[in-house]
Amino acid sequence: GAYFLDKIEDGLWRLEVMPDAIRVDNPFGRNSLDKKVAVINWETHEMSVDLKNLGKDFSIEALNEGNLFSTQVDGNSFKIRPGSYMLSWRGIAKNWSRTDAFKTNKLNDFYAPKSNVENTYLNHIPKDEISEETPLIISTDFISELPPKELMVLGNNGPGTYFNIQMQSDGKYHYSAEIPTEYMHVGFLNYNIVATFEDDSQITYPSGKEGNLYDWDFYDRKSYEVAVVAQENPIYLFNAIDDSELLVQVWRQSFKLVPTKNYHQAEYQMNIENLFVLDIENLNANPIYDYSFKHFIIDKIRERKEDLSLKKELIFFGRALNNKSCKLQIALVMDDGSSFGKVIDVGTEIGEYKLNLNDLRPVKTVTLPRPYPSFLPYFLEHDLNSKFDLSRVESIQFSIGPEIPNNELGDSHGIGIVNISLE
Repeated sequence: GAYFLDKIEDGLWRLEVMPDAIRVDNPFGRNSLDKKVAVINWETHEMSVDLKNLGKDFSIEALNEGNLFSTQVDGNSFKIRPGSYMLSWRGIAKNWSRTDAFKTNKLNDFYAPKSNVENTYLNHIPKDEISEETPLIISTDFISELPPKELMVLGNNGPGTYFNIQMQSDGKYHYSAEIPTEYMHVGFLNYNIVATFEDDSQITYPSGKEGNLYDWDFYDRKSYEVAVVAQENPIYLFNAIDDSELLVQVWRQSFKLVPTKNYHQAEYQMNIENLFVLDIENLNANPIYDYSFKHFIIDKIRERKEDLSLKKELIFFGRALNNKSCKLQIALVMDDGSSFGKVIDVGTEIGEYKLNLNDLRPVKTVTLPRPYPSFLPYFLEHDLNSKFDLSRVESIQFSIGPEIPNNELGDSHGIGIVNISLE
């Protein structure tokens, strides 16, 4: 939780510690007053305070009403729970009272919401894929009213490759385990996470049901799954059927996801009737004939970072709409905001359109999502001189507008995207 340190006088500091606020659901999804996205938990944590004005082995005294917590300082470290406290230089005379004035209140004032961890929560997002012979780090946040005795990862990557690995805790609701390379051969790695409590009761995930995966009557045995792929496999940065809802874009009514003739494949069709749309809140703005959108790919890059040096081309699989070709600029945006891209001519036939990574050059970065107020710059203004580094890429930016002839800027344009990959 948050904490506050206020100097009262030399050698005397007031410390206020708030309880932990722990996210248990997506705060950016569709929300409701009935949906809980975070919980409050009062917990004891290790803390260190290093102040020349306080020294070492200082004393700590609880201030707020009903706070009976007592702790010892070792050097400048101690355990602490939510509440208000007075930290005093060792040996300093006590010349204060808990009810002394402090700012607009009193020294012993404290308010915080009570713990409301009523259920057990496991926040875990499995990786989509990982390179062969690369250790897999499985991490999760686990929140419960009483901490678990242990968390175990139970899994396999085919017959004869079963493993049970205990997860390690950092003491802050976060647990992790490393699956060694001996299990990371090409295939599908499946695993479950089993939480065991002090009374030996268990919960198995992802089902979230009580019991152990190996119990004879445990019927919901679905598991997490990670594809372990060969290094030469493409790295898919965007797949329409899975990722179209994740695009950072200004939505148009003409956009839609359409199945292709291939099984479990779709095309995201984006018809742009007008590249420039008048902004009623910025009527005097110079018109910019550009429609840009982007997709964050940092996780997809990170999961295959060992294979990046093998990738030479960026491949757009899709087509142009409206029975005419379309100029599409594709750019890779690095972690400092600089972009490197190139314009490709996308034809009306669905197929592969390739960009050599060595041909990418600095291009303008569009500020996406668009800021408000809308008179703020459309393009990111910077003086960066970074060199392109694939390992530092965070997102991919698509722009319709660059290199389109002036006499065609007022026309409609459109593309259909099936997927984007590195090969």
